[in-house]
Amino acid sequence: MWSFETSWRCSSPSDVTFARQVMSPCVHVPSFLATSEALDFFERGFIKAPFKTIGMSELQKVYDLMHEGKIAGRYVVDSSK
Repeated sequence: MWSFETSWRCSSPSDVTFARQVMSPCVHVPSFLATSEALDFFERGFIKAPFKTIGMSELQKVYDLMHEGKIAGRYVVDSSK
């Protein structure tokens, strides 16, 4: 069930941008319906959100990976490590 609202415009198709997890070049504030559908997709496993938790001691390594363009997903910095 794909019923996202079409009241906003971007230069790229929103479904492709959504599927590839690529940032859209426009600003979009989703409606309650779009937000709840996106959360439902995530709960059902249609959206993969890879992340890795690292300590402060690994921050330089992650910065180097980011500079080289080798990061997929998100890195979370845990200041207690």
